[in-house]
Amino acid sequence: GLNTEAVLATLIEDFVYPHDLGDLVGSFALRGSLEDLEVRQLVLTNMGSDRLTLGIEGGIGDLDELEADLSFQARVPDTELLKALTGLQLAAADAAGTLQTHGNKVRLKGDMKFGKTRLTTDTAFSTGDGKLQSLDTEIRSPHLYLADLGLQASTDGEQRYRPAEQIEGAAESGVERILRRAPRFPSRIHLSVDELTGENTAIDSLQLELTGRDGAYTVRQLDASYATGLAEFRGIVDLNQDPVAISLAGQGISIPLNRLSADIGMETDVAGIISFRGGITGRGTQRSELLQSLDGSLAFALQDAVIEGAAYDVLATGLLEWMYSGAALETSTRLDCTMARFDFNRGKARTDNIYIETRKMIATGEAKLDLVKNEIDLSLTPRSKSRQIQIPSTVRVRGPIDNPRTIVSPVSAAADA
Repeated sequence: GLNTEAVLATLIEDFVYPHDLGDLVGSFALRGSLEDLEVRQLVLTNMGSDRLTLGIEGGIGDLDELEADLSFQARVPDTELLKALTGLQLAAADAAGTLQTHGNKVRLKGDMKFGKTRLTTDTAFSTGDGKLQSLDTEIRSPHLYLADLGLQASTDGEQRYRPAEQIEGAAESGVERILRRAPRFPSRIHLSVDELTGENTAIDSLQLELTGRDGAYTVRQLDASYATGLAEFRGIVDLNQDPVAISLAGQGISIPLNRLSADIGMETDVAGIISFRGGITGRGTQRSELLQSLDGSLAFALQDAVIEGAAYDVLATGLLEWMYSGAALETSTRLDCTMARFDFNRGKARTDNIYIETRKMIATGEAKLDLVKNEIDLSLTPRSKSRQIQIPSTVRVRGPIDNPRTIVSPVSAAADA
């Protein structure tokens, strides 16, 4: 006759639910001496409500050593109750699993279903002094639907649903504070999603393995099948360094730029297929610290890119000819191929191998980027594909990255025209 709603309110902070959830009823047999007590035939069930079905069975072989072997099953068809429990708009849930303990070691296995999404979990952890001492968990799903797990934003109804804000509110915000509270004990997390479906993402599958120990964390695998492409990352975060040391390496093959920008919420006028490869190291958790310490290299190639706006490639035939040809009125520019490799040294990047090809021109150039001062110094030399005698105009872009000044060689431009 334990009131289920009262029990949940005791276990979960700020739990509020307007409907009756019935009562918890059960029984068990207690056997043995005071020095060696055992719990047998444990049965616990929730009764009197179709909004929650709960059942626990099993026993505890030694209360002193906590050698438990329990099985459980639960069903929550009420999405309102799931939101009260988690803060997320989860689909109706069914779960079954086992819990085994031996002293301070715990093994939890589960098979869960949220709507159309099925998850299998296998978690082992140990405790000591009232704290976690180790953690190893695997989560697998043959097909994960973001909406089923409440991870898909929605603008339906009077209020917008933003799961990222819910998760951020539940966790401690701020990179520094999160890292400060990161576990120092040995840990491993492995996530495997064979297929992934969501309205606002082009990620088709995901493989993640993260390990940590004594404040050093390694991203051993972060692979994602993305639309028509593939992205792979590996990395290290070392909290023992001051400031924090971060190293990330990765590559992407044939990733559609417009889908990527939409996924990360960035507005851009550029569409195309991008491939990249590189490795970057830095120190610190603040943007300014990271930029000042960036080292490494990054190479990229952009294929069949379209830039919305006035035509960019007309400079290949000279500025005056471009103006009189009416090309300035064109609505977009198509770049057949763009390639460059940037080398970073303490927040400053250099490249001497920029290559751009369009229908009308081929351009080569070099650039310097000062990410600390937010400045750019870039020069391009375009050459027309349609003339036998070529007198290239050098185009230079200098100044603040967000508002640079463009300089065109006047002599070459006049001669071209």
